[in-house]
Order: sequence, then C-alpha cells, then structure tokens
Amino acid sequence: MLFSSSVFLMVFLPLTLLVYFLIPGRFVMARNTALLIASLVFYGWGEPKYILVMLVSILANYVLAIAIGKFRGESNTSMARVMLILDILVNLGLLGFFKYTDFIIETVNSLSGADLDLTGWSLTDRQGKDGLVFPSYLLPADACFVAFASGKDRPADLHAPFSLSAGEDLYLKNPEGEVVSHLICPDLPANISYAMESDGSFSECLYPTPWYENTTSSYDALQEQMEVPGPIQINEVMVSDPNARVSPYDGSDWVELKNISSETVTLEGWFLSDDDDNYRKAWL
Repeated sequence: MLFSSSVFLMVFLPLTLLVYFLIPGRFVMARNTALLIASLVFYGWGEPKYILVMLVSILANYVLAIAIGKFRGESNTSMARVMLILDILVNLGLLGFFKYTDFIIETVNSLSGADLDLTGWSLTDRQGKDGLVFPSYLLPADACFVAFASGKDRPADLHAPFSLSAGEDLYLKNPEGEVVSHLICPDLPANISYAMESDGSFSECLYPTPWYENTTSSYDALQEQMEVPGPIQINEVMVSDPNARVSPYDGSDWVELKNISSETVTLEGWFLSDDDDNYRKAWL
C-alpha cells in the first residue's frame, strides 16, 4: 500500500482517522493502541511476514528507552549512554540487514565480477502477487537481460503473465519477497522506452537498448548485431485519399520498396500482404 494509492487515500486513511477520533480524548491508551494496530496493518499490507520484525523493533526500543530513563534518573550517565548506543546499533542492524543486505551483496558481486543468481527473483505489476518468477538464471556482473511483459505466462521463456499500460506499477522483488525496485509506467509513444539515466533518474528514450546499457553507443552496437531480414525494405506507404492526388497513381494505395544493398535484387518470388496468415496475397 503506497501513500499515493487509492486504497490508502480513499479507504485506509479515512477509516483510521474515523476510529481514532471516535475514541474519546481521555482514553489515550485506546487511541494509541488504535494507531499501533493501524500502523501494523499498513506496514504488513504488502509483506505480512515482516510484522514480527517491526514488533521486535518496537519492543527493543521500548525496553531500551525505559532503561535509558532509569539510568538518567539515577544520574548514571555512563550506563544511559551505553543503552543509547545499544539502541542505535539495534535499529541500524535491523535496517542494514533487512534493507541493504541484497544491495551490499550485489555491489560486492559487481566489484568482484561474480555472477548474480536470479533464481526466485520476480517481476509483478501488483503487490501481493508473484507475477513472473525467474527460473534458474545467472546474470554476469554489469550484464543486462530482458523479460517480456507479454501476458503469455511462460516463465521458462521469461514471458510474464501481465502486460504494461500507462500508470501501472512495476515491482522487482528478491527471493524473500522484498521490493528492491519500483516504478510507475508513464504514457509513452510507440517505440519509445523509459530508461534509467546514469544519475538513477528515468526519462523517455528515443533509442531503446534491450540487452545493452542505456547509452547511444550501446544503441549503435545493438543495431550492428541485429540481423537484417533482407535487402528489400518497405520505404514508404500511401493510403488513398480522394483529396490528395499523387500522379500517376491517383486514387490508389501504394507501397514503395527500397533496395538497401549495393547489388541488384530480383523481386521474383516476393509477396506483399496485409494478412500475416495469408502472406501470398500479392505476387511481385
């Protein structure tokens, strides 16, 4: 549940405020309990299994805060300082272990050139759903790979059971189910990608680079690697318009083909068609 989601703004937040203010102000403990329960529900909405971690953190902070107050009341500043340092270490330890362990491992792997095992990682367009769970796959350091949001649900071929549209969320999760990356798909024109820049921000990209880094040089390298299906390409098309005459083909749809090679090519045996299942509709 995100702060900007409709579930939070239209349901969760109004219900929480309603319950809180329905409890008379003199019942401070009841109000605080209501907020505690609401906080646990909010925290556990996407990952319920980590509620226990939060409860341990709350309990540790509560106990250590009482200890700090007790030692300060006894003018034992050295022990109060020890309890404070212990409290900080507990919180930083929990944060570092559950939030940054994967980041540290990935960084070490990248610096050492070790492969990253993506087994169990997943892509999904909805919190609480697995989406595409990656099969056994070792991703070399600094390498890229492509998963297809095709809606075909073929994990072995890296085809996800969902497709993407403007305004839709996309989550990358590690094997423990933690969200390690998230973005909201913008409304993009056809053949325009949404790519991460060197500073970590995202922007529209005129030169998509699947399997390559997001640079213009990578785009050039990708184009060199792509196989050209043949020396003849569709170069221009015209749909007939009675108000636009192009002599000598007045009133007719037309297709212009171009030979991109340096040699003469015979078109005998070639076809034009507007039906992929019947590609021999028009012989050239």
